[in-house]
Amino acid sequence: MDGGTQLEPTQPVAPDAAPRGGAPAAASIAIRWVAGETGAREARLAAQTDAVALYEQADFEVVSGVFEEAGIPHVWMSRSLAGRP
Repeated sequence: MDGGTQLEPTQPVAPDAAPRGGAPAAASIAIRWVAGETGAREARLAAQTDAVALYEQADFEVVSGVFEEAGIPHVWMSRSLAGRP
């Protein structure tokens, strides 16, 4: 990915392990840290289709069609980091 850092989580975050504000807040915290550390301009992730609405709450947009990973339907999602603290 040009101008970015790809993070590949090995397990989803349990809802009770996320900070106040839930998973969208946890995603925003992680994204801000990565952007600050690496100068990334874009965050991109492979989301299970059941989780798309959750990532949309963290300003991600679907940028691909559906594909299977480990037998589970996913889509690529992206979020600009330009102008973010």
